[in-house]
Amino acid sequence: MPLFAEVANPALQARHWAAIYGVLDLTYDEEDPPTPSKLLDYGIMEHFDAVQAQGAVATKEYSMLKALDKMEAEWRGLDFKVKLAPGGGEKSGRSCDRGVLHTQGA
Repeated sequence: MPLFAEVANPALQARHWAAIYGVLDLTYDEEDPPTPSKLLDYGIMEHFDAVQAQGAVATKEYSMLKALDKMEAEWRGLDFKVKLAPGGGEKSGRSCDRGVLHTQGA
């Protein structure tokens, strides 16, 4: 059953369950995890599209986190050295691509 594949997605975190429960007009309680029978009783099949959407979001977030974990592990122990560009550092900073600056948190 496709529903069970969706709700068994290991990428689903509490925030995703809270969103799913919100569609069901319920409040998610981490201390009371969902079971297939509870979900069916709540009428989740009527909101399968919302479950799929949250599953897709969760999977993308999970993939990004795994990629960042891998990058962090690869970079661990590396030393980055900064050198001034020829002609001074002030001008080189202004000529940087703004997109790159945003992705680096500048």
